[in-house]
Amino acid sequence: MSKTRRRPIEELDKRLSILRMEDKPEIIERLAEIKTYNEFKAWAVLKLAGLSYLPKQYLNIINKRLRQEYGKLTVVYIDLFAGSGLNKIKGYDKPFLGSPLLVIDRASRASYQFDKLFFVDKSREYIKALEERIKILSEYDEYSWIKGRCFTIPKDANEAAKEIASKLNKIKYKNCLIFIDPYKWQIKRDSLERLLEFHGDVLITLQALLIAKEIGKHNSSGLKEETVEKISEFFGMSESRWRKLSTEDSVKEEYIKIIKEHKPFVVDIKVKSGGLYRYYLIFASKRSNPPWKNWILRLKNLVESFSGDIAEHCIERMYGRASRLDDYFKKQEKKIKTKTKYTTLDNFLN
Repeated sequence: MSKTRRRPIEELDKRLSILRMEDKPEIIERLAEIKTYNEFKAWAVLKLAGLSYLPKQYLNIINKRLRQEYGKLTVVYIDLFAGSGLNKIKGYDKPFLGSPLLVIDRASRASYQFDKLFFVDKSREYIKALEERIKILSEYDEYSWIKGRCFTIPKDANEAAKEIASKLNKIKYKNCLIFIDPYKWQIKRDSLERLLEFHGDVLITLQALLIAKEIGKHNSSGLKEETVEKISEFFGMSESRWRKLSTEDSVKEEYIKIIKEHKPFVVDIKVKSGGLYRYYLIFASKRSNPPWKNWILRLKNLVESFSGDIAEHCIERMYGRASRLDDYFKKQEKKIKTKTKYTTLDNFLN
């Protein structure tokens, strides 16, 4: 295997280790004693692997650059669909870190930590489990910085966005890292724009293909009135306008257009998770030429270098049901040589 392919494979291996807290098995075992989890399909692993890059890089840059510009600066993390803090994949027993605990873990390794962290979920059961897990983490020296800095909000993401914005508007100098991870269209446009106005960066999951399919269904056979209203609120436009967005690309481009009204620097990362299923991670920054631009572009190249059923193999690798990721690519290369016109692994992945 070429060195250019080995590097992203090894990097993904490292990300899987982070998600499983393999360097701190006793901690994740304690966190898992609370028997409440979010259950996802395999694609969640690649999404979280992408998220794992952000906190440390963001905080180090904030510490070196922005604090020199503003002096006293409140640094904030916002997660609008936080969940319980631990995730499971159906059919696998061992949990892995969800977005809230993953961000706390990564932030602990930075030169500076968040001053405030807001975790939102409409499920009180998930919020209760998350609160208990945050308390457990805070008992360890490396995570003790989170004491008094974490705020949980058991509300709908749109209500919480308004509440958080109201609190943050009272702080003069602030910078925010925001993670928005809806299943489809659960975040309204006005809620999104309220948060996009803050200085800082945002990572958004966009299910462009799923949304386009629903719009196509509406154009052919109609959707429930409640669903039509939600899509209208998601795009912030009339039904007659969004009905024209019946392709994956048109949904993505329209959403990026909305984001660019508030944050000029936007990079979309396509995450492919087997078959015809795929989604986007959209990174956006208030700065038109952010100091971490090249780093984000490298992240895009890394995430997009994987395709097919790699997510399923990642899960098997994480839980010891498969050997190293190299073996997956060797199998794919063999299939390509015998079943497709491609003759090299590089051609397949490109």
